[in-house]
Amino acid sequence: MRDVTFEKRDYLHPVPNDKYQNLNPYIIATTQRSGSTLLCEILLQTGICGQPGEYLSSSFIKRNKELDDFTKGKPFSRDLDQYISNVFGHYHLGNGTSGIKITWDQMLKIENDLSLPFYKKKSIKSSFKHFFKSSKIIFLTRGNTISQAISKYIATENNKWHQWDTPTRKGDIEFCKDSILKISSEIKEHNEGWLSLLTNLKLKYIHLTYEELCINTEDVVQKILKFLHSQDFCFKNSLSTLTKPLDSEIKLNFENEFRKLIKHPSINIK
Repeated sequence: MRDVTFEKRDYLHPVPNDKYQNLNPYIIATTQRSGSTLLCEILLQTGICGQPGEYLSSSFIKRNKELDDFTKGKPFSRDLDQYISNVFGHYHLGNGTSGIKITWDQMLKIENDLSLPFYKKKSIKSSFKHFFKSSKIIFLTRGNTISQAISKYIATENNKWHQWDTPTRKGDIEFCKDSILKISSEIKEHNEGWLSLLTNLKLKYIHLTYEELCINTEDVVQKILKFLHSQDFCFKNSLSTLTKPLDSEIKLNFENEFRKLIKHPSINIK
């Protein structure tokens, strides 16, 4: 049994290391507003799961000169293959384990926007196999998709996706039931897309939910570490303060509005 000492590290500014030959890559397959930033910060603190992050997000890339120089601000290009290899090869923490967070939106962008003539048949499956064929997969969802949809609706309207972002909207955000329901339906479709892809390709993955990550954090971390490293670990200290999503007043108000409008036993807004 190996020891793990949690240590706070800078999520926004990963540091490249010397290229590692024996790689242990993984991806966090997810959707927007699923709690994936929280998961990345937790894995980063372990010191043995690399520096997982939003390497396919232009806002994340622009914060880091090395990434920006490599992609010229455009990760979805014909050099995507080399870029992903670069991230997996250099953004570990000394043991070759490294991770990339990817949403279903980004998988669709890879399939639809990239012209890759070497594919015999262009599809999500062929794209995923080409770029991530050797990666282990952590599939992260959120049990409460209505709450997730409200969170995404507010983030979209406000253009504030993280606590460190500055909102650009002026004025109040109006409650819109139809928009929230549309986003909720989209989230479900994207989760189904991931599940279908992982199942059809018979890929090795574990499925986690945001709710269990918040409630049973250390148990979930143990499960992930065993999945990535095939052994048990002993935690020598506790996790540092995490950037957990805050239930803003507007989000709570929108959830209350939804309770009033939607009377259905299958909808549970916590």
